[in-house]
Amino acid sequence: MEFHVFEKKNASAKIPLHSQTEFFEIAGRRGSNEVADQIPVFDGSFDKHRREAVGGGIVTEIRRIFSGWSVRIPAILGFLTMLFALFEFLRPRVGAVSALTAICLPLTTKAYEYAFEARTYGTLLGIAAFTLYAWGRMNDAHSRRVVWRAATAVGLSLALLTHTFGVFVFPPILAGQAAWCVTHRRLAARG
Repeated sequence: MEFHVFEKKNASAKIPLHSQTEFFEIAGRRGSNEVADQIPVFDGSFDKHRREAVGGGIVTEIRRIFSGWSVRIPAILGFLTMLFALFEFLRPRVGAVSALTAICLPLTTKAYEYAFEARTYGTLLGIAAFTLYAWGRMNDAHSRRVVWRAATAVGLSLALLTHTFGVFVFPPILAGQAAWCVTHRRLAARG
């Protein structure tokens, strides 16, 4: 196992390194300014020895292949949940063709990039859309309101717990509920 040192133009000497502890010992002896210009770079043999020590290359290769996906899976699932919930929210109101057209809109915006970033924005989009869907089902006349009220409350709670931007899920739901209450009170007063 051999380590090489990348030498910057203003570095005074090249230090061959054989271990990280040796690098830190040299750094302590020579002072931090002189060694700060030299950055250790590992060659490919380090990964080869590490693979052999783990118990073969298969496990390491599987980890290497899926390491990028494992951090992105929540965002991808959140984005797909958003598309499904948006479709199910709009389908009874505007029809299936218009709902399919509507779910194409997030695919053409910046929201599409959130599906593949290893951040919580994609997950938050999915939770927000699920909350909107649960709120819509809560206000339907033919649904079990207690279940959908609980689902709406869980969705709002998850939005707050997922990201600080979860606060922005509340105003549309509250405004929609206020408008729904005003509309149905007027209808109840007339009827």
